[in-house]
Amino acid sequence: MHLSELNIRMIQLLLLKSEIPLKDLSYQFHMPIKKLKYEIEKIASDFDIHLKNDALLINDTYGVKEKLHQLSLKNMIFNENERIDLILFYLLTNQSYISIEHLMALTQSSRNTVLQDLKTLKKQVNVLNGKIEYNRTMGYLLKINNEDRDLLFINLVYKISNKYYALFLLQYLSNTTENYLYAFQDEISTLINTLDKNISETNVNALKFAYYTLEKYIYISKNENIHYVNGAPQLNVLKAYPPIILMMVHSMSHTNNGAIVSDEYSEKILLDFIHQFEIFSGVIIINKDDLLTKLSRHFYPAVLRARYGIDTVVNTQFLEDENLSPIITFTKRAIKHLEQTLEIKFSHKEIVLWSLYFAGALRNQGNIIEEKIVGIVLCPNGVAVSHAITQKLQQHFPAITFLEPSAISKINQIEDQIDIVFSTHPIKSNKQVFLISTMPSRKELDYLSDKINEEFSIHFKPHYSLNDLLEVIREHTDIRNERALIKDIQRLLKVNSKFKEAYQPMLKELLTKEFIQTNIDASDWKDAIQQASEPLLSHHIITQDYVTSMINSVIELGPYIVIMPEVAIPHSRSEDGAIEVGLSLANFKTPILFPNDKPVKLMIVLSAKDEKSHLKALAEMTELLGNETYVDKLKQSDSVEVILNLINKVYQ
Repeated sequence: MHLSELNIRMIQLLLLKSEIPLKDLSYQFHMPIKKLKYEIEKIASDFDIHLKNDALLINDTYGVKEKLHQLSLKNMIFNENERIDLILFYLLTNQSYISIEHLMALTQSSRNTVLQDLKTLKKQVNVLNGKIEYNRTMGYLLKINNEDRDLLFINLVYKISNKYYALFLLQYLSNTTENYLYAFQDEISTLINTLDKNISETNVNALKFAYYTLEKYIYISKNENIHYVNGAPQLNVLKAYPPIILMMVHSMSHTNNGAIVSDEYSEKILLDFIHQFEIFSGVIIINKDDLLTKLSRHFYPAVLRARYGIDTVVNTQFLEDENLSPIITFTKRAIKHLEQTLEIKFSHKEIVLWSLYFAGALRNQGNIIEEKIVGIVLCPNGVAVSHAITQKLQQHFPAITFLEPSAISKINQIEDQIDIVFSTHPIKSNKQVFLISTMPSRKELDYLSDKINEEFSIHFKPHYSLNDLLEVIREHTDIRNERALIKDIQRLLKVNSKFKEAYQPMLKELLTKEFIQTNIDASDWKDAIQQASEPLLSHHIITQDYVTSMINSVIELGPYIVIMPEVAIPHSRSEDGAIEVGLSLANFKTPILFPNDKPVKLMIVLSAKDEKSHLKALAEMTELLGNETYVDKLKQSDSVEVILNLINKVYQ
């Protein structure tokens, strides 16, 4: 009888539920039904499994359990990845002579298969600055520095420990029939309770596997520098545990009591991480406090894993659907600054986990995120020229998210964050580079649109200015009275107060002087929301029900609308009374105290009538709020004109 890991997982599932539809199994194992039936045929006769009405049946569950209990390593069929993990683990743990025959017996494979696996494994080990050698005295040897050896051991523990064959492997290596899951159960439970950790069953199994391997001297660490440093009162208890085990525990989870391993520094860099995500996604995170709390809980174990080279055990492959894909892209780009600050590198799987927190925040506030192209202007002609080109491109390509202009010398540092480079000089880059003049004309921009569309298969709808229109008219006619023509065109093209559904108005179109109030004297936070909403009410953009709903949301959910120190963005669902997309801004004479002692000096009321029409304005608002100097002026200024000038700086 020979079984694969997949075969055993199928049998285990049938033991839990004696009859399972094929379609359920297909979804469970992400496998077409045709291939599924092929796998079932391999085990049907040995385990008395029947197919009836497109469902699998198992009659004798006791008999099946007995057969599983009698299995050993010699009954297993391993795929290539499993064989390579087994060989590598064997090389790490075995202190005696290792021949090709030993590896054949371990993996239940032919000589040629093992030789091919060794060839593949040598390449992988070379990446880790190690090598696999063979000599007649010692056989096959793994040579790697002691610190990397321990980290390799930990990563293999995570890979192997939750496989069914993990038990067979340790029995094979220890030459016993002992079950490692129960051998040191009390010790692991004591450790988890001492550290007050909330650890998943998957990670507990990994700890049991590693602890057994270390305590039975199957694996012996050669790293004399590894030690556990902690000022905790439980230090005497923890000294009894191998340092590798303590390292693994602290890379797994947060404490049960809800304490967050955080400080002002980590909070600051996480807030910057959130801000970077807002820039790349073009969406402002409304409830920053809640997101910050969740990110803080994830922060310490994730950073520790990255620092020690331990990858997460979570299988993120099946999380990466088309809905999460753009959020993963934004997270990958936004996290670069965090990686540079901490001098670490997160794996792709870790980035997927980070992205889930942002996905949850966006889902809660009703945003639908789509993939965006990110561009940057690289120009050696100075900051002013670079910003002027960027502003011109932003107007013509509103679908592209533009980063702050940068020096050409920094291209290698930012390549992972961008899709397109616009440059006035030829440069070498792994990304698509489009050459552009310092003062691009309308014709040049149109030509550029065609080139970008060819490369990225995205249709752009550029925004043309009045000057662009006049340029076309001048080419084909003589203008008698240009001033009168401009006036008539402006009157004809004047934006209607009710924006069309597909159009996303800019911040400066929404926050005009009629929607800005300064030095409001509010009696309490409820009155503050009411007064800040008055311009939207008087212009029939929202109803009083919308204001009531915003107030009730704070009563029910707390001050989630306070997105940063002294800044609040009240909002509600469109069905609660949002008639049009709109914004109003107000600052107060003195800070208004919200629940949980949250002071607010600046308030921006948002009316979102659908999921998309407000996104452009919010993205620009995010940019404005990302500048501390601007925020201070918005809080303190008693001049509407000063505030309007600050808003216009977003477009400069």
